[in-house]
Amino acid sequence: MQCKKCNSLITSTFAKIFCSRSCSVSYNNTGKRKHGQPPGVCTICGSPKFSAARKFCSRICSGVSRKKPDEHTRAMARARNAQAQSKYRAKKYRVLDPSANKEKILEFYKNRPEGYEVDHIIPLSRGGKHHESTLQYLLKEENRKKNNHFVAKLQVLTCIDLDIE
Repeated sequence: MQCKKCNSLITSTFAKIFCSRSCSVSYNNTGKRKHGQPPGVCTICGSPKFSAARKFCSRICSGVSRKKPDEHTRAMARARNAQAQSKYRAKKYRVLDPSANKEKILEFYKNRPEGYEVDHIIPLSRGGKHHESTLQYLLKEENRKKNNHFVAKLQVLTCIDLDIE
């Protein structure tokens, strides 16, 4: 077999395409950056940097990179995080209902009032489904106390609701 880069004979039993690491690297290295700004450019504003070792061109850009996100950004991040955790639990318990509307579930998580958590009326660990009709808002303290129990005073569940015959 011949090397793809230099066309020399491959003598190694492990090598399949290239005769050596140097041939492999020189063949695969196109000289193009795969991530971020080109070298010597600030990652915030795109202007030239004074030193290649620095990440930013000035203290202002450095400060901007450390600036705390505004409240709207944090709220969106919390909603995404809550929805991702719920999706993980649903996948873990394999309870994502085929008839569930994912957009409605995401909207339910986004509209969560401050100080509340999204709770499954029938807990996932007890056979409940991840569906928009089985979600409710509970105060954080109440949700933590509830754990994986049914709470009759929040919603009365009948045998028809639980599909018990």
